[in-house]
Order: sequence, then structure tokens, then C-alpha cells
Amino acid sequence: MASPPKTIRVTPEEDRCLRKARQVLDLPLSQLVQAAVTEAAHKLGFFADVPELATKPKRPWPDIPSRREESATKRISISLDPITTDLLERATAHVEVGESLFILGATFRFVVNLKGAHPDNRKLQSLIVPQKYESTE
Repeated sequence: MASPPKTIRVTPEEDRCLRKARQVLDLPLSQLVQAAVTEAAHKLGFFADVPELATKPKRPWPDIPSRREESATKRISISLDPITTDLLERATAHVEVGESLFILGATFRFVVNLKGAHPDNRKLQSLIVPQKYESTE
């Protein structure tokens, strides 16, 4: 059973970052997002067999995108498998962040982590993400 596609709103800067990441990684956006959401959910302690965490986080989730005055006007549709959708729903409820912001934050953090893991890969190093993600871990 497939999950319905998720529609997220992105700013022009976020859209450029996502397009470049798809191009450099040669992945469909849905596949990139699935990997990123799964990794972020796992870091929070969510796995397929972990229904709920006992405690709420003590501080806000650090990877929420900073939107400033820039308007999120573009819509992007992403297909996620049912397992990733379940992880997304539980993780976003846990950190009290909307799905769109979680998807974006997780994806940008994932790209930065890839860059860090492969410092000699020129293509990966050419990826640009919002400054917030380059400066924190």
C-alpha cells in the first residue's frame, strides 16, 4: 500500500539547493528525501519497531529551516514509502515540527553530512545548502 504524496512548500533558495543536490547525486528527490528522513528519525531514536519515545526533547530540533522574510511559494510533491511516512509522522510529532520543515531540515543536514563524509569528492563539495546547515552539526 503506497502512501499519498507529500506536498511541501519551499523558498527559491531551498528549491535551488534541492535541484542541485538531485543533479549531483543523480537521485530522484523522493529517494533523497527518504534517505534523509530515515536518518533524521533514526538519530532521534525512531525505528520501525520503536512505537514511541518515553520523553520529549529537552530543546528544539536544531535543523528547522530558517525562513526569514523569504516566501515559500513553490510546491514540490514527494512520494515516500509507508515505512518512511510512518517514521516521518512519529518524528515530527515528537519534535513538534511540521512535516515540510522536517523534510527540508533533514534533507539539508543529510547533504552536509554527505559532504563531510566525502571531503575529496568535488561534486559533493560543490553542493550548497542554506548557511545554517554548513555552520552547525
